[in-house]
Amino acid sequence: MGYYMDLVEDDFFIPEENREAALAALKSVPEKEVSWLRGSYLNAKTLAECVKCWRWDFHFLSNPESKDIEFLGEKLGSDDLFFQTLAPFVKAGSYVEMRGEDGSHWRWVFDGKSVKEVNPTIIWSEANKFRPEEFKQENPHDQLAAILGAIEGDMLNLLADVGDPKAQAKRTMEMVERCKKLLPFLHGVEWF
Repeated sequence: MGYYMDLVEDDFFIPEENREAALAALKSVPEKEVSWLRGSYLNAKTLAECVKCWRWDFHFLSNPESKDIEFLGEKLGSDDLFFQTLAPFVKAGSYVEMRGEDGSHWRWVFDGKSVKEVNPTIIWSEANKFRPEEFKQENPHDQLAAILGAIEGDMLNLLADVGDPKAQAKRTMEMVERCKKLLPFLHGVEWF
């Protein structure tokens, strides 16, 4: 039983000056609220040891160069309580994004004092809004020119996203989808 979940993405950090207090806060959680931990977290000497008891690994605790965290468990446990307890010590703007076994996504988002669980709003890409009829011209050459103009706009947007690999990947996929929809219009066009 239980609800499986995976870590998808994170930007999470506890500043060094807050780590001792974060450890004390985790160790102050009543054992009856997390009986499945069997008191293991109470004996932790460091924050790194303690978070591992809760099935997390904050790599930045042992390697200052790392910004990664890792979910060591498989199922949702007392993770809400874990992050609520740590929230006052977490850098504002931090988040942890998870995906559940049913495909749902959520983030724990930190403001420097508290944590809030938020769910995403799905926005479909522009590629799905492409309507060939928008480019309908009486002359096939004019129709081709209109579609190529739209692709040129996509390419300029792609160049504007230099330095943002996620945005570039999104723009590239939009261009690919637009190009796929271009193929039927090329049939019957006379080439010079």
